Amino acid sequence: LNAIVDVKQDMEKPVPMDRLICGDVGYGKNEVAIRAAFKAVNDGKQVAVLVPTTVLAQQHFQTFRERLSSFPIMIEMLSRFRSRKGQLDIVTKIKSGKVDIVIGTHRLLSNDFCVNDLGLLIIDEEQKFGVSAKEKLKKCDKNFFLYIYVSFYNFVYKIGLRRPIFLLEVDAHYSTSSS
Repeated sequence: LNAIVDVKQDMEKPVPMDRLICGDVGYGKNEVAIRAAFKAVNDGKQVAVLVPTTVLAQQHFQTFRERLSSFPIMIEMLSRFRSRKGQLDIVTKIKSGKVDIVIGTHRLLSNDFCVNDLGLLIIDEEQKFGVSAKEKLKKCDKNFFLYIYVSFYNFVYKIGLRRPIFLLEVDAHYSTSSS
Protein backbone atom coordinates (compact mmCIF):
# COMPACT_ATOMS: atom_id res chain seq x y z
CA LEU A 1 0.00 0.00 0.00
CA ASN A 2 2.87 2.39 0.65
CA ALA A 3 3.94 2.12 -2.98
CA ILE A 4 0.45 3.06 -4.19
CA VAL A 5 0.26 6.01 -1.79
CA ASP A 6 3.77 7.19 -2.74
CA VAL A 7 2.99 7.11 -6.47
CA LYS A 8 -0.31 8.93 -5.93
CA GLN A 9 1.45 11.62 -3.90
CA ASP A 10 4.16 11.91 -6.58
CA MET A 11 1.48 12.39 -9.24
CA GLU A 12 0.03 15.31 -7.29
CA LYS A 13 3.33 17.17 -7.05
CA PRO A 14 4.31 19.86 -9.56
CA VAL A 15 7.70 18.18 -10.12
CA PRO A 16 8.44 15.25 -12.41
CA MET A 17 7.94 11.70 -11.20
CA ASP A 18 10.34 9.06 -12.41
CA ARG A 19 9.90 5.80 -10.49
CA LEU A 20 11.12 2.25 -10.82
CA ILE A 21 8.72 -0.23 -9.22
CA CYS A 22 10.51 -3.44 -8.34
CA GLY A 23 9.20 -6.59 -6.77
CA ASP A 24 8.88 -10.31 -7.08
CA VAL A 25 6.21 -11.95 -9.23
CA GLY A 26 2.76 -11.60 -7.68
CA TYR A 27 3.56 -8.80 -5.25
CA GLY A 28 1.47 -6.06 -6.83
CA LYS A 29 3.66 -4.13 -9.27
CA ASN A 30 0.89 -4.10 -11.86
CA GLU A 31 -1.63 -3.04 -9.24
CA VAL A 32 0.44 0.07 -8.60
CA ALA A 33 0.58 0.72 -12.36
CA ILE A 34 -3.19 0.23 -12.87
CA ARG A 35 -4.03 2.59 -10.03
CA ALA A 36 -1.61 5.21 -11.34
CA ALA A 37 -3.16 4.89 -14.81
CA PHE A 38 -6.64 5.29 -13.33
CA LYS A 39 -5.56 8.45 -11.51
CA ALA A 40 -3.98 9.89 -14.65
CA VAL A 41 -7.14 9.25 -16.69
CA ASN A 42 -9.29 10.79 -13.95
CA ASP A 43 -7.03 13.84 -14.14
CA GLY A 44 -7.89 14.13 -17.85
CA LYS A 45 -4.66 12.67 -19.23
CA GLN A 46 -3.86 9.75 -21.51
CA VAL A 47 -1.67 6.81 -20.50
CA ALA A 48 0.73 4.73 -22.59
CA VAL A 49 1.86 1.30 -21.39
CA LEU A 50 4.87 -0.06 -23.26
CA VAL A 51 5.56 -3.80 -23.01
CA PRO A 52 8.16 -5.99 -24.75
CA THR A 53 5.94 -8.79 -26.15
CA THR A 54 2.58 -9.22 -27.82
CA VAL A 55 1.56 -11.84 -25.26
CA LEU A 56 2.27 -9.43 -22.39
CA ALA A 57 0.40 -6.67 -24.25
CA GLN A 58 -2.63 -8.95 -24.54
CA GLN A 59 -2.42 -9.92 -20.86
CA HIS A 60 -2.22 -6.29 -19.73
CA PHE A 61 -5.01 -5.30 -22.11
CA GLN A 62 -7.30 -7.93 -20.60
CA THR A 63 -6.30 -7.05 -17.03
CA PHE A 64 -6.77 -3.30 -17.50
CA ARG A 65 -10.14 -3.84 -19.21
CA GLU A 66 -11.37 -6.17 -16.49
CA ARG A 67 -10.20 -3.95 -13.64
CA LEU A 68 -11.52 -0.72 -15.16
CA SER A 69 -14.69 -2.08 -16.78
CA SER A 70 -16.94 -0.20 -14.35
CA PHE A 71 -15.59 3.14 -15.50
CA PRO A 72 -16.00 5.06 -18.79
CA ILE A 73 -12.38 4.53 -19.80
CA MET A 74 -11.43 3.66 -23.39
CA ILE A 75 -8.56 1.16 -23.45
CA GLU A 76 -6.90 -0.01 -26.66
CA MET A 77 -4.00 -2.26 -27.60
CA LEU A 78 -1.44 -1.81 -30.35
CA SER A 79 0.47 -4.93 -31.34
CA ARG A 80 0.73 -7.41 -34.18
CA PHE A 81 -2.50 -8.98 -32.88
CA ARG A 82 -4.30 -6.08 -34.59
CA SER A 83 -4.66 -5.74 -38.35
CA ARG A 84 -2.84 -2.87 -40.06
CA LYS A 85 -6.15 -1.07 -40.61
CA GLY A 86 -7.13 -1.68 -36.98
CA GLN A 87 -3.82 -0.25 -35.81
CA LEU A 88 -4.24 2.85 -37.95
CA ASP A 89 -7.77 3.38 -36.60
CA ILE A 90 -6.48 3.10 -33.02
CA VAL A 91 -3.60 5.52 -33.73
CA THR A 92 -6.13 8.04 -35.11
CA LYS A 93 -8.29 7.67 -31.98
CA ILE A 94 -5.25 8.13 -29.74
CA LYS A 95 -4.19 11.29 -31.56
CA SER A 96 -7.71 12.72 -31.26
CA GLY A 97 -7.88 11.94 -27.53
CA LYS A 98 -10.61 9.29 -27.80
CA VAL A 99 -8.40 6.60 -26.22
CA ASP A 100 -7.55 6.99 -22.54
CA ILE A 101 -5.09 4.11 -22.12
CA VAL A 102 -3.08 2.46 -24.87
CA ILE A 103 -1.13 -0.71 -24.20
CA GLY A 104 1.37 -1.76 -26.81
CA THR A 105 4.60 -3.31 -27.89
CA HIS A 106 7.34 -1.64 -29.92
CA ARG A 107 4.46 -0.47 -32.14
CA LEU A 108 4.23 2.48 -29.73
CA LEU A 109 7.68 3.51 -30.95
CA SER A 110 6.58 3.85 -34.60
CA ASN A 111 6.88 7.22 -36.30
CA ASP A 112 3.10 7.53 -36.79
CA PHE A 113 2.36 7.02 -33.09
CA CYS A 114 1.80 10.09 -30.97
CA VAL A 115 -0.42 10.70 -27.97
CA ASN A 116 -2.69 13.73 -27.78
CA ASP A 117 -2.25 14.51 -24.06
CA LEU A 118 0.12 12.00 -22.46
CA GLY A 119 0.07 12.16 -18.68
CA LEU A 120 1.74 8.91 -17.70
CA LEU A 121 4.13 6.50 -19.37
CA ILE A 122 4.40 3.02 -17.86
CA ILE A 123 7.14 0.76 -19.16
CA ASP A 124 6.82 -2.86 -18.08
CA GLU A 125 9.98 -4.95 -18.02
CA GLU A 126 11.84 -1.72 -18.65
CA GLN A 127 15.19 -3.44 -18.75
CA LYS A 128 14.22 -4.86 -22.16
CA PHE A 129 14.04 -1.40 -23.74
CA GLY A 130 16.97 0.81 -24.61
CA VAL A 131 17.36 4.44 -23.72
CA SER A 132 16.46 5.54 -27.26
CA ALA A 133 13.08 3.77 -27.04
CA LYS A 134 12.25 5.49 -23.75
CA GLU A 135 13.40 8.88 -25.02
CA LYS A 136 11.32 8.55 -28.20
CA LEU A 137 8.11 8.18 -26.19
CA LYS A 138 9.09 10.99 -23.85
CA LYS A 139 9.42 13.33 -26.86
CA CYS A 140 5.96 12.44 -28.14
CA ASP A 141 4.29 14.94 -25.79
CA LYS A 142 6.54 17.65 -24.37
CA ASN A 143 4.04 18.48 -21.60
CA PHE A 144 4.14 15.21 -19.70
CA PHE A 145 6.63 14.17 -17.09
CA LEU A 146 5.34 11.13 -15.19
CA TYR A 147 7.14 7.85 -15.70
CA ILE A 148 6.74 4.48 -14.03
CA TYR A 149 9.08 1.64 -14.88
CA VAL A 150 7.93 -1.79 -13.68
CA SER A 151 10.55 -4.46 -13.38
CA PHE A 152 11.64 -7.68 -11.82
CA TYR A 153 15.02 -8.98 -12.70
CA ASN A 154 18.17 -10.15 -11.00
CA PHE A 155 19.60 -6.73 -10.24
CA VAL A 156 17.05 -6.44 -7.40
CA TYR A 157 18.77 -9.32 -5.67
CA LYS A 158 22.25 -8.31 -6.75
CA ILE A 159 21.97 -4.96 -4.99
CA GLY A 160 20.50 -6.61 -1.89
CA LEU A 161 16.98 -5.17 -1.97
CA ARG A 162 14.92 -8.21 -1.02
CA ARG A 163 11.67 -6.52 -0.08
CA PRO A 164 8.46 -7.84 -1.67
CA ILE A 165 7.83 -4.58 -3.53
CA PHE A 166 9.50 -1.24 -3.39
CA LEU A 167 9.80 1.99 -5.26
CA LEU A 168 13.06 3.41 -6.41
CA GLU A 169 12.95 7.08 -7.19
CA VAL A 170 14.92 7.54 -10.38
CA ASP A 171 16.60 10.85 -9.66
CA ALA A 172 19.45 12.28 -7.65
CA HIS A 173 17.96 11.13 -4.36
CA TYR A 174 17.71 7.40 -5.16
CA SER A 175 15.41 7.00 -2.17
CA THR A 176 13.34 3.88 -1.61
CA SER A 177 10.09 3.17 0.13
CA SER A 178 8.72 -0.28 0.83
CA SER A 179 5.29 -1.77 1.32
